[in-house]
Amino acid sequence: MDEGVQTENIRLQQQIDELEQELRGLHERAAQLRDALVSSNIGLWEWNITTNVVYFDEIWMTMIGYTPDELPQTFETWLNLMHPDDTERTLGSVQAYLNGETLTYETEHRLLTKEGTWRWILARGRITGHDATGKPVRMSGSHTDIDKRKRAEIEERRNLNLLNALLSSVPVILYETDSTGIITLYAGRAVGDVGLSSDDNEIVGQSVFDIYADVPELLDAHYRALAGEMQNLQTRLASSIFEMWIVPSSGMTSDSGRLIGVALDMTERQALQEQIITAQQAALRELSTPLLPIAEGVVVLPLIGSIDTRRAQEVTEALLDGVATYNAHTAIMDITGVQMVDTQVANSFIQAAQAVRLLGAQVMLTGIQPQIAQTLVQLGVDLGTIQTRSTLQAGIATVLREKLLVL
Repeated sequence: MDEGVQTENIRLQQQIDELEQELRGLHERAAQLRDALVSSNIGLWEWNITTNVVYFDEIWMTMIGYTPDELPQTFETWLNLMHPDDTERTLGSVQAYLNGETLTYETEHRLLTKEGTWRWILARGRITGHDATGKPVRMSGSHTDIDKRKRAEIEERRNLNLLNALLSSVPVILYETDSTGIITLYAGRAVGDVGLSSDDNEIVGQSVFDIYADVPELLDAHYRALAGEMQNLQTRLASSIFEMWIVPSSGMTSDSGRLIGVALDMTERQALQEQIITAQQAALRELSTPLLPIAEGVVVLPLIGSIDTRRAQEVTEALLDGVATYNAHTAIMDITGVQMVDTQVANSFIQAAQAVRLLGAQVMLTGIQPQIAQTLVQLGVDLGTIQTRSTLQAGIATVLREKLLVL
């Protein structure tokens, strides 16, 4: 054989071997990514807006109990599976995003499984294609199974409604607002008795800032609560003096940003005051250490307000209970809402981390504000044994990225 031809054949074989090796690597990487999506319960979809053809991947299908060939790959398939109570809101979110009225598409809704049950899904998506005129023609995104978390939220709300019913016979007002101040729930004393309205039902759907427009101290308290500060004050409504607690939510849920307000009529039934306050303080202590599972083996403990010796002990107990209950390998302690940290508080964080390590898990501290970082340096506090990140989002991203690398 001609030497030049032989050399060329060798070169071609080397190229073929290299391409095969690259192809094997791509297959391995694809398998790893698929395994990561499976373990995270994340299904993918792609929607041709012009033809209404939708590609649903295998994970998307199996998430609701179907095999890939059991459902038509159409927009109508998704629409027909959606819970009727969620359809209008979800389609409104899609249209608002396509119209450019919102920067992102993200919504929670229920889909009907093959077994006939409803499963909560977190849907996210983005525009991935335009036509020559700039009109969106393709959209891609993901579905994440959030059924366990959502049902836990619903159970929590059900318990709150039960509490409202129990409070209806005592001189107490309990209400809830969303992140914009709109009242979503009201129970307890008739609103007419406190000069707000003659019809109990009218108050739901109104803005707390409109209702309390003539009560400056309450306006200020609600603004502060929306910023993450729990408020406790006394104020006059109609002919009664009320003691009020306004508690911000610190959860990583769709209810994040809501407020829970409790008002106790101090003028009437004074004998109940101590019992009611004691019960509310217990509830507030529970709210002050809300442990939230956000992924398999990962829990978050967001903290707001001041940390004293008693609360530091509660934080440690909540972390240990959470790690044991959820078999967690990482507990993220977020102190974005903590405005002051001294040596005692910093040492409590270190002790909590040491206790968690005894259970085989690690603590990550997130949300350290610049002024707190400067204070820790000045105090000579060594947090070297605790992993830190600037924000809660950065901490979660780090943990999930490490989890994917392990997978």
